[in-house]
Amino acid sequence: MICFTSKLKRMRLKVLNRILFTLTTDNNGIIIDASKGFESLSGYSSKELIGKTPRILSYAGTPVELVDDLWSTIIQNKTWYGEIKNRHKSGRAYWNSVRIEPLVDEEHILGYFAIYTNITKQKELIRQANSDPLTGIYNRSKLNLLL
Repeated sequence: MICFTSKLKRMRLKVLNRILFTLTTDNNGIIIDASKGFESLSGYSSKELIGKTPRILSYAGTPVELVDDLWSTIIQNKTWYGEIKNRHKSGRAYWNSVRIEPLVDEEHILGYFAIYTNITKQKELIRQANSDPLTGIYNRSKLNLLL
């Protein structure tokens, strides 16, 4: 029974590794592990990611304030939630909802664990709902909200 249970646990971990989009970094933000799911999401292999920072994924135009907020939150041993636009290895943009958890022993942050959810389709639907299909500019509903 014990052998069967440990085999099930290993199988479960393999499945989670394949379907979840996760990154693990050390306390300096250097990537030390990427799930198979994250490899498929980003287009980068683990070998290409390990030893780098998540900046390798940064999309041009990411607000400095967002990065500052992220770091100021997680170094205080708090969980950070937010949306980040990343760049696939091919160069195309994609959106993620991200949760970053500090990995802490008794009193020290040892690293960080990030769980990503791909929200690119939702962002595109919102953009389409707020813009005129012919001109691409904001439609009346969006302008009314802004005013």
